[in-house]
Amino acid sequence: MKQSKLTNLNMVNNNLIIFEKFHKCFAKQFHYIRSFTCRHRRLTKAQQFAFENYWQEIGIEFQEQQLDLITLFGGTSPIILEIGFGTGNSLVKMAKDNPNHNFIGIEVYKRGIGSCLLSAKKAGITNLRLIYYDAVQVIYRMIPDNALYVLQLFFPDPWHKVRHNKRRIIQKPFIELIMKKLNLGGILHIVTDCEAYVNHIIQIMNSVHGYSYCSLNNYFINQHKTHLLTKFEQRARILNHNICTLIFERVR
Repeated sequence: MKQSKLTNLNMVNNNLIIFEKFHKCFAKQFHYIRSFTCRHRRLTKAQQFAFENYWQEIGIEFQEQQLDLITLFGGTSPIILEIGFGTGNSLVKMAKDNPNHNFIGIEVYKRGIGSCLLSAKKAGITNLRLIYYDAVQVIYRMIPDNALYVLQLFFPDPWHKVRHNKRRIIQKPFIELIMKKLNLGGILHIVTDCEAYVNHIIQIMNSVHGYSYCSLNNYFINQHKTHLLTKFEQRARILNHNICTLIFERVR
């Protein structure tokens, strides 16, 4: 049992090595600039315990083949994918409150994955899977076309400095990729408190044919009433920033 637990943690650590090698090839092929910087902070004992005991059940290793989502979740419930879920408290609550939906969370910070594993296990949910890897590469390689009901991107790094704007995850190639992965009528749900980023997002979305900006429907209204505030949303409210919710529907 001890050897198996260590193997689970080693597999996750190996992902980081593979990730760095694969990123160089991917970046050269697709002119992709990574939208984050890796921070290798030590895991707490609880987070390490979560990796050793829960990763095999809840985690998904990166692969270059598409996932069989029906087999993965044991059904055809709508799939909601969130990029960069932080500690995962909000994502876990959403999964618990929506048992008829399946959720995939992608995060590049190991401590966030560890915390989310703990929360998911404590909540007793079975409709959530986590991936520890670069979201753009995961979506490109692992997510089948027309598979997603919603893609959530809450408080992505705005990269405020002009010379760093190219690092923003919201770029035309990424939005075109997302459109392929959303089913017809699927939703791209973005939340940010950066006005300059809002303008950037709108400009990018207007350059891609196939999306329609839409107002909050009942599903999203209910989510906003019940969802747990993320760390970045709490910070935005403390700083009295305007929080902008942008919802785009795939219409073609």
